[in-house]
Amino acid sequence: MLLRWLVIALALGVWANHEDERCVTAVCSAYNYISFVGLPTKGKDIWVSQCRNPLKVASIYAASEIYCNERERGIGLTQLAGQCQEFGNLELLSREALAENLTDDAIRNMKTVDYQELSRGEPADTPVLLSAAYFDLMFNTIVRPFRPSWDLVALKLTNVLGILGIRNLVTSCIWGTFVMILLLITSLDRIRIATYELFLIAHVVLSILTLVGCFYHTVIFEGNEYWKYLWPTLGLWVIDRFLRIVRLCYCNIHVSLSNRRLAEVSVSRMVYNETADVVRLEITPGTPSLQPSPGQYYFLYQPFRLTGWESHPFTIGAWSYEIGDQTSLVPIFEGRIKSLDVSHVPLLAGGVSDRDYQCISENGSSGQEEYLKLKLTFWVRPYDGWTKQLRRQCLSSPAKTSETTILLEGPYGETFPLWRYESVLIIVGGTGIASAVPYIQDHLRRSVEDWHTSPENEKTRVRDMELVWTTKQAAFIRDVARRELKHALKREDFSASFYATRDSTTYSEDPTDFGFEIQSGRPHLQSLIMSRACDACSAGTSLAILVCGPPRMADEARAATHLAMRQGHRSIKFVEESFTW
Repeated sequence: MLLRWLVIALALGVWANHEDERCVTAVCSAYNYISFVGLPTKGKDIWVSQCRNPLKVASIYAASEIYCNERERGIGLTQLAGQCQEFGNLELLSREALAENLTDDAIRNMKTVDYQELSRGEPADTPVLLSAAYFDLMFNTIVRPFRPSWDLVALKLTNVLGILGIRNLVTSCIWGTFVMILLLITSLDRIRIATYELFLIAHVVLSILTLVGCFYHTVIFEGNEYWKYLWPTLGLWVIDRFLRIVRLCYCNIHVSLSNRRLAEVSVSRMVYNETADVVRLEITPGTPSLQPSPGQYYFLYQPFRLTGWESHPFTIGAWSYEIGDQTSLVPIFEGRIKSLDVSHVPLLAGGVSDRDYQCISENGSSGQEEYLKLKLTFWVRPYDGWTKQLRRQCLSSPAKTSETTILLEGPYGETFPLWRYESVLIIVGGTGIASAVPYIQDHLRRSVEDWHTSPENEKTRVRDMELVWTTKQAAFIRDVARRELKHALKREDFSASFYATRDSTTYSEDPTDFGFEIQSGRPHLQSLIMSRACDACSAGTSLAILVCGPPRMADEARAATHLAMRQGHRSIKFVEESFTW
């Protein structure tokens, strides 16, 4: 037992010796930022300056007298003398050789300098003394020593090690490391999905703290020489914020000197379908220049909230064009605004340009000019956070509707050319239908006889397109089928299979209406994909499989596609749209 305590005492004594070296080390480090007249201070002769320059060595002795106790001076100066001998093969000037500059009066009358008060380009011609703030800055920058004996201390005296560990937290870089680790943890998928608001706040705040910490961490270097690596990072962040604000204004505000109204802003309306448990969000952008395409998504903002700076990504589910007058969206045809399904506007297939936005007809009775207004549709499944707030806003109205200000930023994302394949199978789950409907509407537009072909507007090659949609509530299926899918369901080259997982009853819609059936349960994706792959192989056609749904559905579809390709069906293209972010 006594031997154990002796070993521990020896280990602590070794650590204490190295701890006592910090004072003189801090003094020497501080004087490395000051030039003195005399011997060289750069290149291979740096140890000549450190050990043989009378002005610098006298300054080191003087500062050690002021800020270090007798034990620290003895251990620290011995270490310095050893370094001079080992690295420079030089003898450190003794205190006796500089005694005339180290009397009490001489030290008292020395000039006191702060950090960066003297630049290296202006050498000092007399010994100088460090200010207390300068010394503290350098002392707190020196990392405390580490020795293998710490492992032994941890084994024998864990409580002492804990105290020493807490002591180390004060002066090490552990806080900066902690912030960066926390930044990575809050960026994990599960945290980002479960608490998006927490992720967003933590990501912004911790990123700023990390960047500020980097500036403070490198402030000790002369001329802030490492800041040149940090300014580009700050510049990119500022440019990103600025461009997003510009894009936000561009998407939601349209200024026109030819209109009676000087500016048009985005208008939004949302309806909550309680049976389907889905919020239908319709936004009419202020700008006429947006050109929506399949596969695109937008960031949505609700500015007049406490957390209005938050942005939430949503895939565009559908779009159409409304006819409104030049001054506003006041209804002008029999008291209602005419709505044009996007599949019936072939001349606007590439989106509405400024010229397309001009007058398309003239109302003879009122003399008002009519304009096409783009309307974007999003389907929002309310969970927690912001989506839950949207549902609450709708439920506060008897009609379960709400007209609020929602701004959009985008579009982002890319369109996959499904129109280049003869057969298309679309498998979606839940609100993943938002990725399918734009491709279906795009197929309808490209199928019209008067389609104007161009390098960016190819006529579709699709001969048959099939949609397989699985969701919880049958009411959601009926709502979309009667609106966005109503034209597609009447075509011979399009078929759809609908599945509701929470309803045990099979629904058959009126054949005179739309003629679709909603089945209970889930489809067997492997059998479905293998069947379509065999059909495509027999017909010698290409097959594209688009999947957007929960991870389990996507994995099952991917595995089935891989199995089909292994069995020789090579003309298959598997495309997965992200269901999460």
